[in-house]
Amino acid sequence: MSVAETPRVVVVGGGIAGLAAAFFLAGEPVRVTVLEGSPRLGGKLSASDVAGVPMDEGAEALLARRPEGVELITATGLGEDLVPAGLTSSAIYTRGALRPLPRRQFMGVPADMDELAATGVVSAEGVARARREERPPPEAGDVSVTAYIGARLGGEVVDRLVDPLLGGVYAGRSEQLSFQATLAPLAAAASKHPALTEAVASLLPPAQVTPPSDSSKKPAAPPPVFGLSQRQNWSPTTSLPPPENSRMSKPGFFNSASIRCRLSKPSICSMESP
Repeated sequence: MSVAETPRVVVVGGGIAGLAAAFFLAGEPVRVTVLEGSPRLGGKLSASDVAGVPMDEGAEALLARRPEGVELITATGLGEDLVPAGLTSSAIYTRGALRPLPRRQFMGVPADMDELAATGVVSAEGVARARREERPPPEAGDVSVTAYIGARLGGEVVDRLVDPLLGGVYAGRSEQLSFQATLAPLAAAASKHPALTEAVASLLPPAQVTPPSDSSKKPAAPPPVFGLSQRQNWSPTTSLPPPENSRMSKPGFFNSASIRCRLSKPSICSMESP
């Protein structure tokens, strides 16, 4: 098939979705062009220096138990840059201090009220309200996360736990997110248990008994702020990382048997398979 006869595919947007689409199309008998309106690739994946420390502006992690993301990263040649999550627990800065997340929770919805109280994330009044879990009659249709969880455990649990977690995943507020769509496993479990906390517990591994602490050991390092990465590995700035068996031609370009990428002036990125 000649170049003139080769079908052409145009991908609008050089964010993570557009780049992934172009990557998978690179092995097909088509010519692929990616159009990007900003002076860099990556879309929402970017980084900025905060007090001299590189911090992610967008997503900073992925679920390792889902193979698709890890396989895509490995296929693009970035597998060695993957860093496992640290052993320290996540935390939220709230009520004037950095406070650890409850370990037994599902997307911020707690399973253990004593543990919730110990974290200090929610005030004593908020914990007392959550302990008095209310069980309103079943809704006729779908409702928001705020409406469902707030009616049962109170608004403070939503504001200080659920909303920060869901906001990082879905880039939206809990009052605008569907409970059944965003928390489908919990929605299904809630229909089988009288209390929402019991439904959450059914989705988690059995609670483990914590052994007595050894006072001779050094205290653990402070947990990182939830939502910020511990290490910045790669931020798309001027070009994609070169795939395996590729060669660099000059800054801003790479060439391989299947794909060519460049950033042209003033702000268009074109990626074409030769």
